[in-house]
Amino acid sequence: MRAIRFVTATRDDEATFRRTSHLFRSLGEREDLYVACQNREGLSKLYNRFLDGDTAAFTFVGPPPGIRAADDIIVFLHDDVEVVGGNYVAELNHWVDEGFSILGLAGAMRAQVRSPAFWHLMGGRNDMSGVSVYTNNQIDPNGKTVNVPDKPFPIMFGHLGEVVLLDGLFMAIALDRADAAGWRFDEAFDFHHYDIASCIRARDLGLRLRTVFVPVVHWDTGLNRTDPAWAASNDRFVAKYGERRLYVNP
Repeated sequence: MRAIRFVTATRDDEATFRRTSHLFRSLGEREDLYVACQNREGLSKLYNRFLDGDTAAFTFVGPPPGIRAADDIIVFLHDDVEVVGGNYVAELNHWVDEGFSILGLAGAMRAQVRSPAFWHLMGGRNDMSGVSVYTNNQIDPNGKTVNVPDKPFPIMFGHLGEVVLLDGLFMAIALDRADAAGWRFDEAFDFHHYDIASCIRARDLGLRLRTVFVPVVHWDTGLNRTDPAWAASNDRFVAKYGERRLYVNP
């Protein structure tokens, strides 16, 4: 059985993270949980440092840590994710044993790269995959995102299975497979598009991706598409990956 190591980044200091984080409350008392506190570094570079064995930027906030092994499953997840159920140890190990290298909770089975570059908008409604994500964001009648702090509701994207893109809120990496393929997160992207760009790189290297069943609540504050940083990242992503068509088992 492969060990599971959870890794996140937060803008909060350690004391605030321990006191207020849904992630710490759900995992910190019982799992290996590493957090980069007061982080300003792009997630791709930060995550790659952990994959390469450099944990200096991370604070260990779980129980006594185990020994990091070459065949660990490293789960990178956002600090606003709360793991609320499911046997994730067995679930992740099972699908890695079945030949998958990167696992997530929501993604697309088919997509065509275009703007705006969101995994769920670059494909059709029937191309979505994922069943275990709860969110506190809702869309009002005017099409605006509304944050409802205490009332998360489930999002059923579609049946679980092999995908070409995964949402970065939760990405579980089979470390030995990533090392053998020479895969790392795409450092051309920092806080936006790093997830889908890195999925394309993984597919190009022959790694297989899949959605799995790990129930979580994503306590999301929403994305501002008018943010200049997001817009610039979107332009870079579309320019780099062009009009690529992505399919499961093309």
